[in-house]
Amino acid sequence: MSRKIKREPSRQFSISLPLELLEEVETICALNFISRSSWMFMAAKEKIERDREKKKGELIDKLSKELINNI
Repeated sequence: MSRKIKREPSRQFSISLPLELLEEVETICALNFISRSSWMFMAAKEKIERDREKKKGELIDKLSKELINNI
């Protein structure tokens, strides 16, 4: 019985990085036995999550200040 791995739809694209940054990413990937694509995926996902949390915090602060000012 064959099992197929379900994957999310994806699309390839290329990016240009400064050589120094690319070399650092490649070193990290080699030391951790991970592909550049996987590393970039995780880095992008982490950045998006951090930005979302930051925006949530800013929104909560703003709403809290407005609530306090309206009391």
